Amino acid sequence: MFKNSNVIYCHLRCVRITVFLILISAVFQLAAQPCLTMQKSLERSALSPQYAEGLRQMDSLYAVAEYAAASRDEFPTVHIPLVVHVLYENEEYNIPDSQIHAQIEALNRDFNWEQDDKVRIPEIWRNLGRSTNFRFFLADKDPDGNFTHGITRTKTSVKDIGNTESYYRSSQGGVDPWVQPHYVNIWVCIIDDRTLGFTYLPSKNPEPSDGIVIDP
Repeated sequence: MFKNSNVIYCHLRCVRITVFLILISAVFQLAAQPCLTMQKSLERSALSPQYAEGLRQMDSLYAVAEYAAASRDEFPTVHIPLVVHVLYENEEYNIPDSQIHAQIEALNRDFNWEQDDKVRIPEIWRNLGRSTNFRFFLADKDPDGNFTHGITRTKTSVKDIGNTESYYRSSQGGVDPWVQPHYVNIWVCIIDDRTLGFTYLPSKNPEPSDGIVIDP
């Protein structure tokens, strides 16, 4: 029998993709803007053989997770700490804490089948939903063990920083990621005129850029 830790690891590495999709799903309904996840992942694979190998290793881990999850009646609740790095060129893009908290509440509703609009789901699928038992919260301790509210704010002079390699580098006007995989890093920053956001496909060998990048 496979260890339960393998299942949890696989789900944690994959959950970032779903978080990203839910974060921007409402915006996609309003304006069809591209998501660069596949493009960014392919570019990263070409630059980093280690990342590419980690993608291949994840394929075998998916099978382990599917087998073990199917053999369990209930998956244990997993609490996932988030850190939101707000990078802003001017105050217009320095989004308030209330907006961040509201979006995390939405994540928890959607991941745990607690939406109040299930009636909008076609009836043929309406009774198939289940809780994932993932619960998200803003981290209350930083990597050094200090208390935090899980949000960092950094004024930057880098134009469209989300479209560069600088967003995850404090030496270049961005913010270094909090250690992965102990946190899900979310960078909120200007990308460009046409992109809502992107993340990277899960790899067992994550890069420093691993996380979610979303336009404010």
